[in-house]
Amino acid sequence: MDGSNNEKTRGRLRHHIWEWLNRIAAIATIGAVVPLIYQAIVGHITVLFMTFAVAISITLLYIFLRKTTVQSGLITPGRSVRVTKRPFYSKWVRRVALAGAIAIPSLLGLNLALSYQITGKKGTDAAREVGQQEMATIVIWGWYGTTTEVAPLSVHIELLQPLGDYQVGVGSVYQGQLRILSRKQLESFVLQTQLSKDINYVSLFVAGMSRYAQADWAGAIARFDDAMNQTSEELPAEDRSQLYFLRGYAYSSSGDTTQALSDFDRAIQLHPNLPEAYINRGTIYKDKGEYDRAIIEYTQAILLSPDVSDFYNVRGVGYHEKGDYDSAIADYDQALRLQPNNIDVYINRGASFRAKGDYDRAIADYDYALSINPNDALAYNNRGTAHYNKSDYDIAINDFNQAIRLDPELVAAYIGRGLVYDASGNYENAVADYTHAIELEPSTIDAYLFRAMVRNEQGDYDSAISDCNYVLSQQPDSADAYNERGWAYYNKSAFEKAISDLSQAIKYDGQFVEAYVNRGAAYAALSKHVEAIADYTEAIRLGVLSSSVYFNRGVLYSREAQYDKAIADLNQALLLQPNTAKYFMVRGIAYAGKGEAVKAVADFKEVVNLTNDRDMRQQALDYLNKLDTK
Repeated sequence: MDGSNNEKTRGRLRHHIWEWLNRIAAIATIGAVVPLIYQAIVGHITVLFMTFAVAISITLLYIFLRKTTVQSGLITPGRSVRVTKRPFYSKWVRRVALAGAIAIPSLLGLNLALSYQITGKKGTDAAREVGQQEMATIVIWGWYGTTTEVAPLSVHIELLQPLGDYQVGVGSVYQGQLRILSRKQLESFVLQTQLSKDINYVSLFVAGMSRYAQADWAGAIARFDDAMNQTSEELPAEDRSQLYFLRGYAYSSSGDTTQALSDFDRAIQLHPNLPEAYINRGTIYKDKGEYDRAIIEYTQAILLSPDVSDFYNVRGVGYHEKGDYDSAIADYDQALRLQPNNIDVYINRGASFRAKGDYDRAIADYDYALSINPNDALAYNNRGTAHYNKSDYDIAINDFNQAIRLDPELVAAYIGRGLVYDASGNYENAVADYTHAIELEPSTIDAYLFRAMVRNEQGDYDSAISDCNYVLSQQPDSADAYNERGWAYYNKSAFEKAISDLSQAIKYDGQFVEAYVNRGAAYAALSKHVEAIADYTEAIRLGVLSSSVYFNRGVLYSREAQYDKAIADLNQALLLQPNTAKYFMVRGIAYAGKGEAVKAVADFKEVVNLTNDRDMRQQALDYLNKLDTK
């Protein structure tokens, strides 16, 4: 008797445990679907996938309908046993199951507002076509079947829009890989658990994509992290590679290049034939100035996919930034052979032609780009720059005006137009354009630097120094900023400060001709003739062909009584800029110092004939009187 009661007690306990496990499973199943519905609503993502809903609904309906056999009456000889059936689960569990079986497909149907059926034969093309009609970003579809023993299941996820510049997938598990599930798994809730995890994976993946589209990099990264941990089993290596690639792309876009490189490295380790990972890794190296490493990465991507125009275009940009313009143009040519109307390639090739000084071919490329898209602001901007390089200032202004009309926030166009105004002597408009560029993008270093240059031209030296201070606070090794600030100090007669800044400019750029010339002027102002001559000499050695540099050095040689060197410099200055009165004046003084009176008289007479400057004319006449007296 006691044994029988214990057995009944254990049976009831097992029944209650089983009943609660099923309750928890039913609730968990419903809970797993709700986030998917929510993400679909929030992200405006069209979903053509009913497999999960059908499988879950069937399971819940099974819970509602399941019966158990119960014997009634005492078992005695000669007496029949009455057998009855009653629900296996409690009323509460059955109600939840019935509600879920009805609500889940209803809610999905309401959310999707679609009733498309896609057969396995129609497949991907049909799903993508319907998704495009519904203006979807992602389409989820699939099929399932049932037999007495197993339930085959296939899930597909189609990405209708590329992630960034390159199209990627979500892995073979969600590209139709067949899964075979047993009826036992169905009844023991293995299927529900697996589907719940898969739904969570899809939800997180979709949510990550949604955050990416909104430039919410941290949100995208967090959801990709979670997606990696939500699948029912470890994804194949190729599929995990895709996830690392996606997360690396998000890290790169957020500015975390270290973590991005780590993810791209991992993606390539798992899937060495993923060209997009090489492209993105190369771009990080390029942005870091490691052009050779970048080009190696781009080349690997091209070896994997030699028919992708964009890959040649990207490598061309790498060569361009390295300064290898011929190789860049060769890559752009190949990109255009593969995709003849790629406007970005024409714009990039035009930039390389312009960098080579071939302005006409650059303009031809920009013209063709504009024939493809007459509303491309960047093409107008770049063509304006080429016209500026040719000193065609009116045409350049028109192009920059058009670029700004098409894109009022294109900072480069304001800077370019400012350069044209500066070159034309219209300093007020130049300052206005640089200032507007700074207002649009306060961190635009070039705008501060160019504005400092114009302010030096205007004589507004304090403002020029202020602009240079900002540049140096952001780029402490900017040779240009040190040069401009040094020149402002020179014009304020702060010669020691000028020399200090100009020395820094030369430290950071040993080939900076203008810095040597300016420092030479500062040394000369302090009567440090030897140092000044050394700077002018270095500027000439570096290739400067300026009559004023030869003139300045000639003046110093004359003051040092090195008359032959002075005369040689002044001869060179007159070759570069003939009929310049002050050059004849100094050469005449040098000839007089050497005692060559005839040549000195000839030069002073040239001064009298050439100049309208009263003081210089009188000085020449005074020298002539002295020489006549002698």
